[in-house]
Amino acid sequence: MLVGPVAAQAAPAWQEQVRQAFGSGRYLEAAELAARAHAASPQDALSAAWAGASLALAGHPYRARPWLLRAAALDPGGRTGALARTWLASAAAVYDPALERLVRDLAAATNRRLTAEQAAWIARAVLFSAWLHRIDPLLLASVVHVESRWEHSSVSRAGAVGLGQLMPSTARGIGVDPRHPLHNLIGAARLLRGHMDAFRAAHDPLVAALSAYNAGSTATRRAGGRPPQAQTASYVREVLSVYVRLAARSAWIRR
Repeated sequence: MLVGPVAAQAAPAWQEQVRQAFGSGRYLEAAELAARAHAASPQDALSAAWAGASLALAGHPYRARPWLLRAAALDPGGRTGALARTWLASAAAVYDPALERLVRDLAAATNRRLTAEQAAWIARAVLFSAWLHRIDPLLLASVVHVESRWEHSSVSRAGAVGLGQLMPSTARGIGVDPRHPLHNLIGAARLLRGHMDAFRAAHDPLVAALSAYNAGSTATRRAGGRPPQAQTASYVREVLSVYVRLAARSAWIRR
C-alpha cells in the first residue's frame, strides 16, 4: 500500500531521500527534504505534496495545509493533485487533540518503553489509519491495546506481527508491510473495516467483527456471528471494556 505521494519513474535523488525518511516515520525530516526540493523547483507539485503529507502525519495539519493546497493548484487535473486533495481532507479530519491525547496516554501508560515522541506518533497514526478506513479511532486503539499492548516488536506464537498483530499472509493480501508501524496500523484498520462490513447484518455486528479479527471470518461465520471459542469471547470482552472506558473518558473531556 502506498501511503505517500507517488513519484514518477527515474525519480531524482531527493525523492528517494524523502521516501526513505517517510517510510521510517521521520516525517519532519521528510517534510524538510521535500520543502528544500520545492524551493529549488517551485513549480513541482510532487515536492509540495510530499511536504504536506509528511507534515500531516507528523501532527501538523495547519502547516500541511498550504503545501497541499499548492500541490493541488500546481497539478489540478493530475494524480498528484488528486492525492493532495485527499490529504487535505485527511489533515482536517484526523486532527482531534482530545482523541490524540487519550490514545497517546493509553499507549504511554501501557508500554513504558515508549518515549513521549513515540507515543504521540502512534496516537496520530491510529487516528489517521482509523480515518482512512472510516473506523472510530478509539475502537482501533482498543484493538491495538489488547493485541500488542502497544509494542510494535511484538510477535505472537502464531507469527502475528506488530501493533495490530497482523499475520504476514494477511498483510500481504491487503498490501501492507506489517513490520512498518504505519502500514501495520493501516492494515489493522482495513482488516477491521472489512470484518465490520462483512458482518453488518449479524445480531451484534461489532462483536462479530471483533471475533473475526481474532479468530478469523470463517470460524466466526460458522458460529453464527458469535465468538467461536472461549479465548475469542474473552478477547472481545477485553476490547469492548477498553473501548467503553475510552469512550466514557472522551465524553467526559468534551463536556
